[in-house]
Amino acid sequence: MTQLSHIAETPRHGFSANNKYAEAIDYLTSGANASLSERLVVRTMLDSFKAFSHWTMEHSVRQGLQVRELSSILGYSEHDASRFGFCACLHDAGKLSIPITMLEKPGKISEEERALIQTHVLTDFDCLDYFKPGNQELVKDIIRYHHENYDGTGYPDRLLKDDIPEIAQIGRICDFFDAIHSDRPYRKGLTQTDAILLMRENAQAFNPALFEAFAANIDMITRKSTL
Repeated sequence: MTQLSHIAETPRHGFSANNKYAEAIDYLTSGANASLSERLVVRTMLDSFKAFSHWTMEHSVRQGLQVRELSSILGYSEHDASRFGFCACLHDAGKLSIPITMLEKPGKISEEERALIQTHVLTDFDCLDYFKPGNQELVKDIIRYHHENYDGTGYPDRLLKDDIPEIAQIGRICDFFDAIHSDRPYRKGLTQTDAILLMRENAQAFNPALFEAFAANIDMITRKSTL
């Protein structure tokens, strides 16, 4: 279990990312009525992402904003959509345990490297003890299940359809889109149109109703998650 318990003892911990990212986190945590401890966990983890991989930090914040907007489109209240969004910011927390040279390696990775990267969904964090029980469950669900596919071909548990928690179904769509749409250290991202086309080619991975809601509102979702 990864230990970050010191964060509860640092109430003035500052978020060192650019102001636009700090404002995005404030937007999500305020809408979710997050506790001080929950805000500190999210800010500390994102600071860790920034030191480790600036792209991972940016991706995590965009993911949170996209999950929040899609959840709202799907009919969740502002409060619950914000809860989904701020919890989704931690979906890749387990990547802190993976060598950065492997995560940002250009070109093909080996089967051994792929297996190691996939372990990021299994990482547990003691700092989640500072979350309200309902929010703690959301974070754990999106960390573990955001690579599960709707057709049962994902990992780590090969869950099928609605056995996958809804926050993870929403997160799967937003994570896939942002990963292929945004620029990486080693390649340019796809255009928005090409990203949606590629997702349609892999439509078996996504809940069809959630994906169609995402695709139909992609302009608004990307506009509200551009930082």
